[in-house]
Amino acid sequence: MPRKKTTKKKLEYADGQSETKTEKSIESILGVTEKNYFGSRSESEFSEKLKEMSLTAMQELAVTAGVFPSGTKPMLRNKLKKAFAEYMLNNGRITAPKTSQPHPEDSLSKKFMSIMNTWEK
Repeated sequence: MPRKKTTKKKLEYADGQSETKTEKSIESILGVTEKNYFGSRSESEFSEKLKEMSLTAMQELAVTAGVFPSGTKPMLRNKLKKAFAEYMLNNGRITAPKTSQPHPEDSLSKKFMSIMNTWEK
């Protein structure tokens, strides 16, 4: 006797989240497209990040940053610090304008200042 064919219906459920996401990062608002492989913008922040990393995590970071992942943990830490310093020297630092107040008519600066003001609370 042939089997009866059944069709599976797609389950629909509500989880309380909306389908559209309007969240944007600061980088996307400002138009920064360059990816920082090290995941930090300052040397002190990067040093703290390295202290918490295991050897395998440091090796993964070295591969993504373009550093050969060989040696012991202290040797690899020094290689990564050197690569981070070279990265910051070449293209990591962003020069900021001398005035801290943005132009009031610029809509992009208004968006940025509204985000920054929410963080200060």
